[in-house]
Amino acid sequence: MLEHALAADAPFSWCRRMPGYGRAPQPRTWCHDRAVPYVFGVPVDLPLDGPPGKPRQPVVKHADDLLHYAKTRGQWERRSLGDGAKGGRI
Repeated sequence: MLEHALAADAPFSWCRRMPGYGRAPQPRTWCHDRAVPYVFGVPVDLPLDGPPGKPRQPVVKHADDLLHYAKTRGQWERRSLGDGAKGGRI
């Protein structure tokens, strides 16, 4: 769908994927390779690389380790995604 939208010059500024679908690496790679900004919901235990061009300090093992890349902790905001089968999804 994204490939067709890009080929058709459909007007969009960024891509978003719901939690649960953000685990697949192919859509992230596709967006990164084509310089399409994206926001994907991922579980906190998903292994990730650090931001492109940034050294891995501290080591990024899980999504919540990316908090160290913020200049100040106040740049990050936890949002509720509603209740799930295991309780609140933050």
